[in-house]
Amino acid sequence: MSTITPRVPTEETLACRSTAATELLRNALGDDWTITQTNRGARARFRLLTVSLKYHPENDDGAWRCRLRDSFPRRTLIERRADGLREATDDVVARALHARAMIGGDLGLAQTPAKSWLAYRVWSAVRNPG
Repeated sequence: MSTITPRVPTEETLACRSTAATELLRNALGDDWTITQTNRGARARFRLLTVSLKYHPENDDGAWRCRLRDSFPRRTLIERRADGLREATDDVVARALHARAMIGGDLGLAQTPAKSWLAYRVWSAVRNPG
């Protein structure tokens, strides 16, 4: 009778995956995001936005989870799970860069970040009802 061994990552593989996640977020999002390395992945912050990328090998939906959240109020805007690092981040990073342009006032909505964010929330509610 064979035994089933759980897929528990070692400290070395977690550190390697965290470094890869940190580099991916740094290259994809740019220098204006504050990027920190965590135990199982990486986190990037820009004003009210947070992009988190975590590695969970025990999850059946996918080993990598990428999530875009805002903090006004705390709400998940988009979450994606996939087995590959790149597949998990593509949609989330694209949405994060779009939201960053709205927050920063780059699209001409307002120069005040709070007003830009309010305009972005109204725009996304009208564009994506539900």
